[in-house]
Amino acid sequence: MSPIHELQGGVPRFKELGRIGLGHLVTKTKNGREVTYPVADDHFVLTRAPELVEIYGREPKKLNIFFPFDEIDRNLDAWHRLYGSGSLKCRGDGKVIDICLNRGRFVVSNGICQHAFSENGQDFERGDVVPCGGFQKIYPKCKDCVPRAYLRIMIHEVMEQGKLGYYQISTQSKNGILNIQGALEVMQDLVLRLTGKPYLAGIPMILSLGPQNISQPRTDKQTGETYRVRGDKYILSLEPHPDWIKAQMDSWQRQTLAAPEPPLTLAAPEPEKTHMKSDTEDLIDGETGQVIEHSAGEVVDEDPSDAKRAGTVPARDVEAIKTLGDLWQACLDDFGLDRSDALKELGVKKQEHLNQPPRELYRQIATMRA
Repeated sequence: MSPIHELQGGVPRFKELGRIGLGHLVTKTKNGREVTYPVADDHFVLTRAPELVEIYGREPKKLNIFFPFDEIDRNLDAWHRLYGSGSLKCRGDGKVIDICLNRGRFVVSNGICQHAFSENGQDFERGDVVPCGGFQKIYPKCKDCVPRAYLRIMIHEVMEQGKLGYYQISTQSKNGILNIQGALEVMQDLVLRLTGKPYLAGIPMILSLGPQNISQPRTDKQTGETYRVRGDKYILSLEPHPDWIKAQMDSWQRQTLAAPEPPLTLAAPEPEKTHMKSDTEDLIDGETGQVIEHSAGEVVDEDPSDAKRAGTVPARDVEAIKTLGDLWQACLDDFGLDRSDALKELGVKKQEHLNQPPRELYRQIATMRA
């Protein structure tokens, strides 16, 4: 946290090393005037990141990357965005407007109306939540609003050179945003299952730009009717590096194989059963047949297994149970359950079917046996 009070709670930043493009601009003359528009490429454009040319060449289709943050929204900053005069005018998530600039001042900030204003005949007062139409375009100015995401990545080869910073990739492709968002969510869930922590930072991944067959809108020039056709379009995709996946699976298998089996022991003799002597019960000498004691209702012996049957749960640092091997050992030490018995307690046949961190599985068994 910054010691400067005014900077506390702000978004931490570090150096942007460059920007990686997905296309280039083309200028043509139309109806007597020049028109400039973007055209997608089949490779990453490194014009604004020239140092990467020495690593990947001029037209790479794949990059070795990792993400700087664990949170998805800090790595993939995706909103419906409206720009005007080179600056952001409005931003929303499709349900609520997060930021809106009206007549030179921010009338909406952090999703809350800060100053009264009117939009398309609708009045908003201070404190109101202003709806965002997203793709529905509920306000006239929404016609120029598009989904836009800024992807922040770090390059392995650059990091190895001792350069700390990130590269930014901007995309307006709905399919590209969905691809990256979905991949990050799956990766976060996978890491949670393997390690018990939903982190993303530092995981080696491969970012690709390749063809994907999608449905695209077309407009009939004569009738003006809109229809859809399928075709290939170069879109971003993301996957974990194969070496990382192999390392994680090998580690998981080692933990599984290292899980302790119950030790082989000889059967212990059965303890004497606890019994109460009634008022009429006599103790008889086995040799003489004489009555040697007559007592009323005292406890003669106690079965040492009674405490275990009482269901007391031993004290244990549950947070220290991080692997399945730790879980099986804890179940054996605390409850006398081997791995197969513990799986039965959890209601599954195979440990591959477990979908919670080991410490939560221990708590579940401890609760059932309390």
